[in-house]
Amino acid sequence: MRYSEGTYEIAPVLDGTYLKADMAMHRKEDPTKERSFLIFTTFNPQSGKYEQTYFYSRWALRVTETGEYDSQAKEYRTTAFVALEDGTRDENVRTITRLSDPNNIVYTHYSRYADEKSERMDVQITLTRVGHPLFP
Repeated sequence: MRYSEGTYEIAPVLDGTYLKADMAMHRKEDPTKERSFLIFTTFNPQSGKYEQTYFYSRWALRVTETGEYDSQAKEYRTTAFVALEDGTRDENVRTITRLSDPNNIVYTHYSRYADEKSERMDVQITLTRVGHPLFP
């Protein structure tokens, strides 16, 4: 198992139309190798679903997911199809973001390439709220 550290800075943008998450992380033992990406999330009233698009550092591929929020379970679940994700294979992904504890949000990402029989859990991230001057 490998552990990384990082930050998510989340803020509304474009007059509140989108929620932007600016993420940066690095391996715990090597802070010089940082990875980062941006996520823009909005609600599409035509489809009745959330849509979010990921933009990655050093990778031109964009990934767009659709999702639904289950208010009873307090979970945000998304799915996406990524054509030729690794240059040769298509990939299906899904995520579950557990929001039952607003101070410790748990994001779990699963994926399966077209030539694989079962999905695997790729990553699990625990987001811990850190005090902010505007939002203590």
